[in-house]
Amino acid sequence: MKAVFFDKDGVLNKDSGIIWPKLELPYKQVADVISNLRSQGFLIFIISNRTEMARGLATEEEVVKSLLDFKLQIIEQNKEAIIEKIYYCPHHPNATIETYRANCSCRKPHSDLLIKAKEEYNICLNKSFMVGDRVSDIIAGNSVGCKTIQIISNENLVEKLIESNISEEIINSYSSPHYKITHLTQIYEIIS
Repeated sequence: MKAVFFDKDGVLNKDSGIIWPKLELPYKQVADVISNLRSQGFLIFIISNRTEMARGLATEEEVVKSLLDFKLQIIEQNKEAIIEKIYYCPHHPNATIETYRANCSCRKPHSDLLIKAKEEYNICLNKSFMVGDRVSDIIAGNSVGCKTIQIISNENLVEKLIESNISEEIINSYSSPHYKITHLTQIYEIIS
């Protein structure tokens, strides 16, 4: 099986920062892009760092409900736009809630969520894509052999690297995406 892994905020919807509750509406073109990729035989997943729990802004149940609501909004736009599963990391190394304070291996730029999807769905990662806006997304995808697509926007400037605590060695080793685009629909030029 082959897959397309999408980061969520900044890729499928506007990145509104760390606020809760979030009004997270998918971009208009998201459902059609997902439907098109599924018609080409790709399974679709969302891989997301969710720090709302770690910061004490929301419970895990509230975050899960928000993610499921987001998934349903996409299906309502196009019934063929099925997302197999949403994988998320609730941790943060500087969490205010001790339960979620961890330097874990599921938080991007680490790749454990991609590996988990691979194992659960028998995915061939070197035939798959990781689409994200941040360097941490690209590092996670590159480290497991996915082709990577970075969406370049004003929202993902280099300053975000400082926030992510990514070592310079990792950035230099894995941070170059295979492709760069400025709009999600440009994915059709890469995956067709």
